[in-house]
Amino acid sequence: MPADVERMVLVGQVAWHGLGKVYPEGTVLTGEQVLVDGGLDWEVEVAPIVTDDVPRTSVDDWRVTRRKTDQRVLGVVKKDWKPVQNRQAVSTFDSIVSQGKARYETAGALQGGSKVFFLAKLGEPLLLCNHRDAVDRYLLLSNAHDGKRPLQLLFTPVRVVCSNTLSLALHRESDDDVTRVAPRVTIQHRAGAGQLLKESERVMGRALRYYELFGEFADFLTRKQASADVVETVVETVFPPNRKGEVTDAIAEHRSAVTTSFEQGAGTDIPGVAGTAWALLNGFTEYASHGFPARSKKVKTPADRAYSVWLGGGRALAERANRVISKVFV
Repeated sequence: MPADVERMVLVGQVAWHGLGKVYPEGTVLTGEQVLVDGGLDWEVEVAPIVTDDVPRTSVDDWRVTRRKTDQRVLGVVKKDWKPVQNRQAVSTFDSIVSQGKARYETAGALQGGSKVFFLAKLGEPLLLCNHRDAVDRYLLLSNAHDGKRPLQLLFTPVRVVCSNTLSLALHRESDDDVTRVAPRVTIQHRAGAGQLLKESERVMGRALRYYELFGEFADFLTRKQASADVVETVVETVFPPNRKGEVTDAIAEHRSAVTTSFEQGAGTDIPGVAGTAWALLNGFTEYASHGFPARSKKVKTPADRAYSVWLGGGRALAERANRVISKVFV
């Protein structure tokens, strides 16, 4: 694997994934530093697909994407797919960072360079539970060079006390589609970088609105007590029996781990948190961020874990738990 594939850059302490060149806390990185130190200073090209027999046959409707620096193939895409280059993606955040509204926290490549990400921290944290529980606010830009996912701008709250990624999809009929349906903006690669840059002009307003609603919802959950029966119902709904109606050992382990995190997890010693719906949500997100990826056969490296938490199975689990908890308590 090329040296620049799994490189990352970050500000502050070494992250839980153990990867990256670390800058001191408070460092304000430029887009150029993020590209170079994060191992992202390369471009993607689209190339035709042909068979290797004689006579050669071209595959008209499909193309491969590959990295120009080493010709590494990253994926197979439709012929109308347009790459959004790493430098173009950085320019989206540069406009926000240059205004002092956010600062780069980390960036890098995952899964052999087929996925890249840029994470920017927005201002001060949200203070919940009478200012005793803090949640940092982030914008995460994820770009897939393999054609499997659209480009995404995610609103990602992270609980400071235990680094849990909280994926809350807020549902209120009066809000715009981003804050009502899900905390993300998606852009298909057929649209190219132009739509991304146009969207970035509005994303800050959407992010601030999302986090305002997030704070209200989190405070609401801290006022709701979660009885043992409700906890059991929620946990069993998120982790139901398999298709045969069986509760396998793996399902039982998932349920037990979440229940333990609800009762004894990080932050339960904060006054006003233990026994609440907020503690239950954090029990799920703590497991989704830490325990669940460790049990997955697909998670073999720290970079795989990062992908799971931000974009894969860990995030899907947190979002599923949020939907169930919202139905029970709202």
